[in-house]
Amino acid sequence: MSVKMGSNRNVIIIEDQDSLREALAQMVNLAVNHTVAGSFSSVASALKVINSTSAPIVLLDVHLGNELGIDGIREIKCVNPYAKVVMLSSDSSIQTIIEAFKMGADGYLLKEDAIMMLGEYLRNLSRYDSVASPGVVSVLILHATNPRFNNHFNPIEVDLTVLTKTQRVILNELTSGADYQAISERVGTTRNTVNQHVQQIYRKLGVFSRAELMAKLN
Repeated sequence: MSVKMGSNRNVIIIEDQDSLREALAQMVNLAVNHTVAGSFSSVASALKVINSTSAPIVLLDVHLGNELGIDGIREIKCVNPYAKVVMLSSDSSIQTIIEAFKMGADGYLLKEDAIMMLGEYLRNLSRYDSVASPGVVSVLILHATNPRFNNHFNPIEVDLTVLTKTQRVILNELTSGADYQAISERVGTTRNTVNQHVQQIYRKLGVFSRAELMAKLN
């Protein structure tokens, strides 16, 4: 496989349908700054590559045969805390979407959107730490207006004293919706340093993504 000059060989695909896995790989390799580091049919078979890849982006099928891909999110994050896990699914049910984000997913794409606009979503993921298909966003917004929404996310008291002064500043920027580039400019550091601080914030507060962080602080 030829690698584009200046590209990051950091995208890992976990999808049990051979034809879709191949199509996704082609779309990744057409995207600017990204190429495929590996493609697999199960989470277990992908863990070694995930562990050895710098800041991997994992495209993970929600349904892997008899296995539920959502169950593998935290295993992936434990193997590599810097991994970004983006769920792929044809399932736009609110229960599945919420469960994925609660488990630490960094994005949720409907498969038809992923095939058509994967390059754009990868670019967005480099600016923000989450992505979602328009249809997924619509479902979440509609559900958020339902009074029963808070039944899914039960806010608990959070001890912010475990964070450093810089991390508390970055936390405030995260909760305001700022992307990594904006945070780095405001704090006066690099995007890579911001990313490292964010991962430390997640670990200290016991969360795996910005969505889970927001739910915990709500």
